[in-house]
Amino acid sequence: MTIQIIGSDLKSRIVYENALKAVAESGIKAEVVKVTEIDDIAKMGVMMTPAVAVDDAVKTVGKTLTKDDILSILEGKNKRNCSTCPVGGGTYGSCCCS
Repeated sequence: MTIQIIGSDLKSRIVYENALKAVAESGIKAEVVKVTEIDDIAKMGVMMTPAVAVDDAVKTVGKTLTKDDILSILEGKNKRNCSTCPVGGGTYGSCCCS
């Protein structure tokens, strides 16, 4: 599993640190990487940072996630009805809520 933290601002760095803590604490086998190049961010369709993607599927945009928020994403506890997805139910190629 690859967890991508998208953005280079302070909030993105906070999310990156929280992702590292979440992975270490949970024992989930995952690589946490930063995506900071504007071209790479644009290719992912992200217009606001920080953003988090798991295996290239954008999960959240514009939120400073805590360690527990990230654990919820990794454990699949954040699934919601895609018709209520705040980014339009699949703007990024797959729903951010799944």
